[in-house]
Amino acid sequence: MAKSSPPLILDDATLRARLWGFVAKGAFVAMIAFVLKLFTKLLAANAELLQRVAQHRRARPHAETTHRLQLELAFVANTPTPPKDKPRRNPTKRGPKQARTHGRGKLPDHLPREEKEYRVAPEARVCPDCAVPMGSVGFKTRERLELVPAHFVVVRERFEVCSCPLCRRRLVKAEGPDEVCPRGKLGATLLVESCVDHFGDAVPWERLARKARDQGVPLAANVLAASVGRMIDLFDPIVAHVRRQTFTAKYLTFDPTSLPVLDPDAPLGIRSGALWGFVGDHRWVTFLYAPTGHHDPIEARLRGYTLHTATCDGSSTNNFIEALGAVRGGCWSHARRPFVELVRAGLLDAMRPLALITEFFVVEAQSQAAGESHDARLARRQRDTQPFVTRLREWVDEHAAKTPPRSTLGQAIGYLRRQWSRLTLFLRDGQVELTNNEPERELRTPVLNRKSWFFVGHDTNAHRAANIASLLATCRRFGLDARRYLRDTLQRILDGEKDLTRLLPENFVPLARDTS
Repeated sequence: MAKSSPPLILDDATLRARLWGFVAKGAFVAMIAFVLKLFTKLLAANAELLQRVAQHRRARPHAETTHRLQLELAFVANTPTPPKDKPRRNPTKRGPKQARTHGRGKLPDHLPREEKEYRVAPEARVCPDCAVPMGSVGFKTRERLELVPAHFVVVRERFEVCSCPLCRRRLVKAEGPDEVCPRGKLGATLLVESCVDHFGDAVPWERLARKARDQGVPLAANVLAASVGRMIDLFDPIVAHVRRQTFTAKYLTFDPTSLPVLDPDAPLGIRSGALWGFVGDHRWVTFLYAPTGHHDPIEARLRGYTLHTATCDGSSTNNFIEALGAVRGGCWSHARRPFVELVRAGLLDAMRPLALITEFFVVEAQSQAAGESHDARLARRQRDTQPFVTRLREWVDEHAAKTPPRSTLGQAIGYLRRQWSRLTLFLRDGQVELTNNEPERELRTPVLNRKSWFFVGHDTNAHRAANIASLLATCRRFGLDARRYLRDTLQRILDGEKDLTRLLPENFVPLARDTS
């Protein structure tokens, strides 16, 4: 039998001396490389020991050799099993007894309450010891969260008709509110709920129609989609206001994503459109649909606005924003991402720039935690972040000449060099964010919708989807319940409200009556 290799034994003193030697020389990259090699050796030794443990368990489950090998494992806790009879702690050292919540918080106070009362049964009210009736001493209360299932109702509307008693020719009928769809069978609340389910929660039209059919309600998916589309058109003035506020903002961030659209003339019957997400001053969200992936339709729609400062990624597709007069900032998340992948692949040369970029985000987190204004944040950046930016630039210039441009590292370095002026705009303007993550987060809902829908029926529906997505996202920015806002605002529109300011999200006041 071949003699097995001895277990890997680490001398703590030698290891500490080696690591402190790296620290004294400032050779942190070399220290990280040394630790990675050591970790790799430990993994290999651990894997070998695990294999030997498994072999001994199969051969002799209770052998002493198995126990000894387990003690040699590098990544298995070797603490002995505590005795069953634990010594009791000194009760005098205990602090005040804390209430046990079992992870359950208090239910929100704003939710309506439904009272249910349970009384002791008559046969249980007699004391079994004394044989006398027991009196009530109060109630113990608990609260449970319940959900009232949605159900369909038919609202029968009656309109009074008056006639002249003399001529019998004049008839007058009572006026009701306007309708979303004239002579339509679907009410406003149903359309709002279906709209939010579809565009906010990614539920396809066919699934909504199937849920209705499960309750015995014949509802066609195309009829529901067309009716919701007519409802969305009623909000066009509000969407135009949100769009105007977005593109006149002092600071703009944006990012596009694809949106498949049915097209009989396309080779596969589906054409790839684009949905552009814009966030203005961290308050207003606007989505614009373009029939193609090119930026020309978006550029044409933005020509009437005076743009100020905008942040986006380094794609050449976004170059139009500078042609429109905006000062363009870059995204450090996109600049950082290739270095993360390189480090994961084991390339040690990428560790230095990754560590420097990470320091940028550390300073930003400190500024955010302090709740600083734009001016205070800019001062912090120039004081704390500028040195790391300088070191990163020195590293880029040093490695640019000796790194093949077409290699993965060379491409990452090339991106930094090309985008450097845009990426460092945050050191000159305190309102500029470090990343373009804000519009990317807003695009998550449309992306989930795309995965669920697979496609949009035609360009008109794509524009409607962009409009309602703008309104839903802006409602979230203002902390509004989107369903309540759409419900009450639609009711005001149908009642004939002409004052646009009363319909805007920033001025929203819920209706006094409950329209749910």
